[in-house]
Amino acid sequence: MEVSEFNETGLFNNAAGFESRFSFGVFSGARTSSVFLEQVSNANFAGILCVFLVATWGRLSVAIRTTMVATILLILLSNNTRTSSALAVVVTMMGYFIFPHLSRWFTLLIAPVLVLLAFLAVGDNVTHTDDLIGRLGITTEALRRLDIPTIFGANAMKARHLMDTGFGYVAASSSIFGLIAIWLFFSLGQRATDTASKRCAWATAVYLFANMMIGGTAIFSMKVAAPLWMLVGYMAATAPKPQASRPNGPAPRGSIAA
Repeated sequence: MEVSEFNETGLFNNAAGFESRFSFGVFSGARTSSVFLEQVSNANFAGILCVFLVATWGRLSVAIRTTMVATILLILLSNNTRTSSALAVVVTMMGYFIFPHLSRWFTLLIAPVLVLLAFLAVGDNVTHTDDLIGRLGITTEALRRLDIPTIFGANAMKARHLMDTGFGYVAASSSIFGLIAIWLFFSLGQRATDTASKRCAWATAVYLFANMMIGGTAIFSMKVAAPLWMLVGYMAATAPKPQASRPNGPAPRGSIAA
């Protein structure tokens, strides 16, 4: 991406602040990018830390919890990220208590409900402005414009023009079948057999699908995808395995009773 002549920060263009951009008003100047180069991955990293805290809170020391919470707050306030700030409340503060009581199968509803709410919120008023309705409008417009060839994967080059909408990008680049596969994998591809793994599965699904509504391509970057899926793998390895049912009667000789 070409560097703007007005950008003297040395950072990604979108890290530069301007008067109408959303801000908490705590820090001035460019949005923090750190070693992530561009600010979106830094914001998503805060989202991943929220998932990490929700999933492993009971296993962490007070010092680590304090460090993680402070890091998340610093990123949110200096990055001025709307999505990750909202997710920090939903995933961390509310999700920690709610997710363990929800059925695992309800994760299938997250993506359809978010898309439906976007269409209801935007309606026919697609503005492309730098606010929530404007960002949601990019996704609803992209989904409206999906034609038959694109749905079946014949216009993959269109994906490069859909970088700001995860649902549109995946549908164009991978066809409707790829989008369905992503939806099923994000929803059901994680083990959720105890309280901690349920929190992780729900928090991960909410984080991924919410980001696909207003951006999306950044969640596939190895800068944030790698640590997220390492966490998912760790939770799967440490969660109790589902107990397989067996006929009534004593366990076979040499087996370990459940």
